[in-house]
Amino acid sequence: MYSSLAVVGVVAIAVFTPTPPTPTESQSGLSDAQTEFLSRIEAAQESAITAPNSLAFNDLLDLRDNQLAELSSVKRWSGTILGIQRMQGKGAVSIDIGGVTVLAGVHLSLGLDTLIPPSQSDVYNELLSLQRGDDVIFSGRFLVHSGSLVEMSYTGSGAISAPEFLFEFSELSRRPTPENSEN
Repeated sequence: MYSSLAVVGVVAIAVFTPTPPTPTESQSGLSDAQTEFLSRIEAAQESAITAPNSLAFNDLLDLRDNQLAELSSVKRWSGTILGIQRMQGKGAVSIDIGGVTVLAGVHLSLGLDTLIPPSQSDVYNELLSLQRGDDVIFSGRFLVHSGSLVEMSYTGSGAISAPEFLFEFSELSRRPTPENSEN
């Protein structure tokens, strides 16, 4: 029961897309740290296939999230906006970074809130101009609780196949398009 309450704060964001889109050409040129992060996710996905039981599977998820905590600080990663909305008077956003979602949201049972308040004017104002499908560059940090990244999926299979991590944004901007970067 408590695990389902934990994700109530981000249900609406998760509904924007049932499955993450595949990486697009605009997501090429990822930073080394982002590539490492996604490689670790992929390695855990491959290991999960051979997990002999639920206990081993959940231990694998815990190990993955503990190891990913080493990469919790993010500088200029790339992604695609999945959805933007208002929650509790603040901005909520979800971004696909290559089959993995980072999101500003609320984890109720842990009391964690990464929603973007209007007082965080640069990031909040940028959210006002973005829409689903926009390519963005962002910085910030993944939230870490008890040594692990905070993963928001309802189920273990969701946590492995399409993980969603709670994220605190410090910078967010539209990714320059080739025609705009020449000017």
